Amino acid sequence: MHSDYNHYYAYQESPNKTFLKTKYLSEHPEKGKSILMGSSNGGYINANLIEPGTYNMKYNFGLLAIHLQNIKTMIKMGVPIKTLWIGINDYIIWKDPKDYENSFERSLYRADFREDMKTYLHYLFRKPDVLDWYLFVEHYVLRETDIISNPQPHLEAKRREEKHLKTPTKWRAEIDAREPTLLHYDDTHYRIESALREISELKELAKKHHIKLVIFTYPTFFKSYLLYNQFAIEEFKRKLSNIMPHYDFYELNRDAFDGLKWQDTMHFSYSYGNYLIYSIKSGKNLVTKENIEKHITSTYKIAKKSLLEYFNDHRKILPVHESILKKLTLVKNKKIYELKKSFYLLQANRNFEILQKKDTIEVKLKTKVSTINLPKLNTKKSIVVGHFNITSSHTTLFRIYYKKSANGNYTERATFRKTLKRGKNNFNLFIPAEYIKWGLRVDFANTPGAYLVNKFEIIE
Repeated sequence: MHSDYNHYYAYQESPNKTFLKTKYLSEHPEKGKSILMGSSNGGYINANLIEPGTYNMKYNFGLLAIHLQNIKTMIKMGVPIKTLWIGINDYIIWKDPKDYENSFERSLYRADFREDMKTYLHYLFRKPDVLDWYLFVEHYVLRETDIISNPQPHLEAKRREEKHLKTPTKWRAEIDAREPTLLHYDDTHYRIESALREISELKELAKKHHIKLVIFTYPTFFKSYLLYNQFAIEEFKRKLSNIMPHYDFYELNRDAFDGLKWQDTMHFSYSYGNYLIYSIKSGKNLVTKENIEKHITSTYKIAKKSLLEYFNDHRKILPVHESILKKLTLVKNKKIYELKKSFYLLQANRNFEILQKKDTIEVKLKTKVSTINLPKLNTKKSIVVGHFNITSSHTTLFRIYYKKSANGNYTERATFRKTLKRGKNNFNLFIPAEYIKWGLRVDFANTPGAYLVNKFEIIE
């Protein structure tokens, strides 16, 4: 921790950007009239488009509670904030800020001698690691930087996008093949009310100090959207609209699927970040308590259309949360296959020891081979859904092999893979209908051990 805002060690940008940026603005209040806050997605936004000289306070995994405390500190230190834009991610409704109370990357600057001394001591007495050794023997040197004094992170994002635009087809394919980024996602615990209280406090603070406050939601990559509980996110949006107007870009639209709009599966592109700013300034995507229901209905219509367009073009197996199935109604829950009614498929496999009970199948896998060849199934739908609930004694790999044509072969390239954790695994898959017509091969595990197959069915 230091007050040298113009250097950084070569192996990292800075030890704690939220601490240093808050401290810097407290010492240079004239630079804090207009501020952009948010997560690392702020690095893909040209903050000067909000108004010239806007200070970009983005930091990795930005949380509302941290933003709130930083604003309080800056106001206490006399920073004359007039305009404040805050971009929020979906994870604010499940990620607890208390998890970062002892974080070396996100400790707060409070402009309080006792509190800040605790932070300094926290750093001083932390357990050394290999990077400290490299610094000690001068493997890394100090380099000049202005990432704190004049943060312009969008410039690197711009260069990367320009590179991707030179080979758009290649980049789209690369992004589409990547796994989704699920940011500390926990579908068993939500802190919606806590997040709303933080926004309410931000609103009151802005009103008291005559700050123009703009709240907007960041977009998310389609694969992440499909795995998140949209019931919880919808609840948050409704309640947020009753607190204050906000700009909502959290949609499953064409942009969520378009690889050229994304730097990776977590961050949008530079030009798309600028599009968000232009949209907000022109009043697009504004959500209020008067139009929230119409807005939510509209977003699901767009989501259904966009998802069908993607399937028509790509024909891939995709994991999907139960809430998406219920909201988009792409299937009618007519069961066309159930493994427990095809018990003979398991009995014919000598790699299994099996026992069928009323609602589950107990399987003891002797080898790494767990192949089940499903019968060819007929449907008039273009998409079907696979429901799976498997309790595993080990971390293992679940695979579905499919044929690209009626006379094709199973290959590793035409395979859906999912890691099953030890314990319960409940998941759903969108499956292009032609794959069940040509026959699926399912390897539900690749590790010897005990498994409970509680659900293994396909619906149309």
